[in-house]
Parts: sequence; structure tokens; C-alpha cells
Amino acid sequence: MISVILSPEVTSLLSNYTSAASDTETGGFLYGRMNPSWVYIGAISGPGPQAIQKKYGLQLDRNYILNYTTKMIENDYFVVGTWHTHPPFSGCQPSSTDIKTMQSFIKYGLPDIPYVFCIANQGMEKINFSFFSIYNINKIMKIENINIEVEDSNAR
Repeated sequence: MISVILSPEVTSLLSNYTSAASDTETGGFLYGRMNPSWVYIGAISGPGPQAIQKKYGLQLDRNYILNYTTKMIENDYFVVGTWHTHPPFSGCQPSSTDIKTMQSFIKYGLPDIPYVFCIANQGMEKINFSFFSIYNINKIMKIENINIEVEDSNAR
């Protein structure tokens, strides 16, 4: 079982992006550091200004994501996964499209590294987050061990 550790800034940004996009899906990339037993998420991107956001779909702004990723790498943060929203009150379970996206993402990743995928949505009284990891093309695992901690820049 891997542990996902979120910085408070990431938790706040996920909530803000999710609340602001109540009529359309939104999302982006997750950035931080990882090893086979934990994933630390210290930053996230938004979808970018040229993103195509629909009620049941999202196409990220490729140039924005590439530029943002370059900045993150310069700060020693790396792509550790993706995040996106589902419509309000619809749950945080991956759709068949989500699963295909996860499978194609890991196809080009490093072996034995637990890339994570976050699905968020607006619940009745709060924003809900679920994290998933995929280790091979056929095995998706929901991550139950999610810690929110104050970022210590010397810790990772």
C-alpha cells in the first residue's frame, strides 16, 4: 500500500478548482516526488487557458501544461500523476475513459513507480477526493492512505 501525502496548498487548490468548475470538468497534472511506497504532491496545474472543458470531458491546454511542467522540473518537482473533476454529486469512481487514460499514462512511465490519479467532485457539504494508482495495465488500486501535512521543504 502506498501513501499519498498532500501539501495544504494542493488541498486548497483542488478544492478551489473543483468549486469553480461546477458546470464543466477541469483538471491538470500533479507534481511532486515519489518512490515505491509514497507519493508527495506539492503542486498541481490547472487545465490552462486554452483547455476545452465540457460537462463530461476535458482536453488540457497542451502548451500550458508543457510550460508549467518545465517550471516544476526546474524546481525539482516531477509529474506524479493527473487530477480531474467529475460532475457534482456523481461520485469519484473512475469511468472507462478514466481507466484508459490511466493505462496510457503508465505505459510511458517508469516501472514500479506508483503514479497517482485524483478524481474530485462537489459533494453535499464538501469537496470529495479519491486517489487511484495503477501498477500495470490491468490492476487499478484505490489508495486509502491519504495524509494531509504541512509541507516541510527539507523532508522530501
